[in-house]
Amino acid sequence: MLQINDLVDPSGFGKEEYIRLLYEIILQRDPDPVSLEKLLDRKDTQNFFKEFVSSAEFRGKAQNSCYSPGLRLAPSARPRILLFGAYGNGNLGDKIQAESLLRAVRQIRPDVEVWACSALRAMYPFPFDRVLPGEAFNNPRIVNSFDMLMIGGGGLLSHPHDPLTNVDWQKAISIPVAFIGIGAAAEVVARSEILVRKAVYISVRDDHSMSSMQKFAQNASFLADPVLCDAHHDVRAGARTPRRPRANRKLWILKYFGAEQTQQWRDIVDPERDEVCFLEPSFDFPLLIDFPFARAAYRTDDLLTMIDSADMVISMRYHGCILGMLRDRPIVGVREHKSLDLLRRYGNERFFARTMDDIPADISQYKAPDDLLVRDRAKFIAEMSGLLATVKGRDRPIERLATRTPTRTPTAAAPVAEPKPPVAEPKPPAAEPMAPATADGPIQADPA
Repeated sequence: MLQINDLVDPSGFGKEEYIRLLYEIILQRDPDPVSLEKLLDRKDTQNFFKEFVSSAEFRGKAQNSCYSPGLRLAPSARPRILLFGAYGNGNLGDKIQAESLLRAVRQIRPDVEVWACSALRAMYPFPFDRVLPGEAFNNPRIVNSFDMLMIGGGGLLSHPHDPLTNVDWQKAISIPVAFIGIGAAAEVVARSEILVRKAVYISVRDDHSMSSMQKFAQNASFLADPVLCDAHHDVRAGARTPRRPRANRKLWILKYFGAEQTQQWRDIVDPERDEVCFLEPSFDFPLLIDFPFARAAYRTDDLLTMIDSADMVISMRYHGCILGMLRDRPIVGVREHKSLDLLRRYGNERFFARTMDDIPADISQYKAPDDLLVRDRAKFIAEMSGLLATVKGRDRPIERLATRTPTRTPTAAAPVAEPKPPVAEPKPPAAEPMAPATADGPIQADPA
């Protein structure tokens, strides 16, 4: 299991094998043909390591706290899990998934180091020095340096999320993979079938996702959404604050579907009493045309403050329903089928509205989801505990790019045709430097 410090001395490797390993381990990519040819023509192999670790490309990668070859040399290396989800898509409901999973892992395995990654670039709440850049996730070697890949929560297999549907990427992943409380659609699962079939654990969040997943994985189980199972936001766990006299103040969590529909909603929202907010500002700001008093919820605390000030929550967003439940408010889910599944599970199917015209006026029959939610949360912790018990800290084996498996050959065992190892040759005249910063230098010819 080679590490970066094993490459200081080139004498135990064949020349091409050594060059490929320098690229693979230090730069975490394949060599481009031009650079490989230039390096093969050079005779000063003993200078290559210094030139690689002095290059601008290496410095750019090594300055990031997620540089895996450096992490392997850390004196306090711990088991490492990588979370992947749509955390960076700008939707508050997806942004908080990683944070809820982080809390769950820390509760069960505080010794595990948890990282998060999203292919999308919006910021999300997570320790900044444990966020893997989105582009790094496309590199299987970097992903395989972790001890487990957890995918979820959210609809990661409801809609295509690269690179989960990329066949070559799926084949290259060699670490344990777990799907945690995800949404799924059959056509997307089919495109990720290789990854699904090699997964060590699969759970989905709703009935539709279960029927889609079971076509490919009979071992899939139901697991409630990570945010729903996160007691951090749950006011029901402690002493409940007495409600003030009911004023029937509504919080509308809306989603922009076009000007014609928002104009229809305007007639049923009371601007003097009700409050309107939206959770995905990059798409939902046009709501301000008809609801100029609407608020953008970028942070969880902002949304929770609005929920706590309301008597009921009417939400077009799945996680608006979830957070309303956790804050002990009656909720009405609108349009989203996953919201229907959520309400049905907790005995509140009548509080799902396919259109705004279907919103019930009487919420007196709404049932607080106390007992079943407690059981769902206990199941979540039990299943996560079983999964996390399998995570062991270990060095990830390097995938070999060379034509043969590299072995460190002692100098005495060198082939008879070459009685001296390469470093024993007389030092040649000063060679042309690798010049990593130039356009035709070997390290820059094929940008990472």
